[in-house]
Amino acid sequence: MEVGPLGPTGRVIATVALAAMVPWYLLAGRAIFTSDEASWEKAQTTWRSWVYLSGIVVLFAAVQSQNLNAWFLALRSARSASM
Repeated sequence: MEVGPLGPTGRVIATVALAAMVPWYLLAGRAIFTSDEASWEKAQTTWRSWVYLSGIVVLFAAVQSQNLNAWFLALRSARSASM
């Protein structure tokens, strides 16, 4: 079920925001997720983890504001990550 029509401008904004999540993860998030336990505990209290999380929230909010069906992507990725 589609919530509403998605115009060309909204489609471009959503696509760019989704595409920006990949380099954002590679540049800012990958080092946090692939670190050992001691580094992981340190990363939880540093600014880097907060910057990464804030960036992902902003990018996903841009997608969500253009296409209300995008929430399905978060549910789908969370479900496959937990398996």
